[in-house]
Amino acid sequence: MGAEKGSLEWIKNRPLSTIVELKFINSLIKHHPDRFEEGAIGKIRNIIFLDHLPNPSVDPFVDPEGVLVDISDRKNRGVLAYFTPDRETLYVGAEGGINAEGRCEKMFRELKSVERIVFEPGSFHTDAADSFCYMFEFCISLRELDLSGFDTSNARNMSYMFNGCKSLTTIELGSFDTSEVHDFRSMFANCNSLAALDLRGFDTSKGVNFSCMFDKCSSLTSLDLSGFDTSKGNDFAAMFRGCEMLESLNLKGMETSGAKNFDCMFKDCKSLKKLDLRSFRTDDAVSFYEMFYGCEKLVKLDISSFDTSNALNFTRMFCDCRSLKSLSTGRLVIKGKVRFVKEFREDGDSEWFQADPALSDMFRGCDRLEL
Repeated sequence: MGAEKGSLEWIKNRPLSTIVELKFINSLIKHHPDRFEEGAIGKIRNIIFLDHLPNPSVDPFVDPEGVLVDISDRKNRGVLAYFTPDRETLYVGAEGGINAEGRCEKMFRELKSVERIVFEPGSFHTDAADSFCYMFEFCISLRELDLSGFDTSNARNMSYMFNGCKSLTTIELGSFDTSEVHDFRSMFANCNSLAALDLRGFDTSKGVNFSCMFDKCSSLTSLDLSGFDTSKGNDFAAMFRGCEMLESLNLKGMETSGAKNFDCMFKDCKSLKKLDLRSFRTDDAVSFYEMFYGCEKLVKLDISSFDTSNALNFTRMFCDCRSLKSLSTGRLVIKGKVRFVKEFREDGDSEWFQADPALSDMFRGCDRLEL
């Protein structure tokens, strides 16, 4: 029986020429000052991965005026990087493709001029990588990305993976395997131009941290997370904060019983008109700070499933929910005292117990809600 896929023995038995840790492009240029002029990093527009070594007899793009550099970790010319003469395109290749062993952390981080990264079939193997955090963070000019060929079955961490990719309009994730991922924090945060995202195949059953996962995805109009298993999640703070164009958000069946932090979860979701949170359980929650702040178009909200008996912070929880007419609360407990019951409805059928002065901002700007 062969060695288990991804194990040390399995990696050692692979061809030496392809066992590499891809050096960060920043480091590549920094450590070859004799080959690159100052500011070369800012000229790169395209990065293309090949399943073979760049070869002048095979590849028409190889020009004698270009720069060919050995970037293999064993310095055996197993992996070569070729820069075109104008330094705008970088080709990276190895026979049989590159094996990004161990971690892909920060691999392309802050390559601010790069508009295109292409992984040709069989050119980039990620099956042994356990971390993808910060991989494409702050690639602010990157417009599209196809990662459908990535094997992420050993991944544990995808936090900040695409954070700050503000020009990214499409991400093709194919059959991303997230079954072992614990940290999804800020994975798509600040992807301001991303209009659509299909995550229906995501397995989030081991996910613990979902905070800021879609923070400021301000162009998303719909998101279906009904397949998300969040039973192990403990942090949902700012998960959808700043999703200003989001009109449809499916959270049906979302489990939150272990969560402690809901701060700013839906803050500034200015286009949401409805939100089904009936599956939410908040028994362990300690803070609801600005949870629904700025949900300007939200008309009706049912949080009757919420248990707030352990919560300490309700500051601006519903502040500036200017269209809110109906609020179903069941029992809302603030600092051990029941402050209101029943529902707040347009017809005035409601009951309100005087809140502490310190909570006066809780409903500030809810002008259509009869208290």
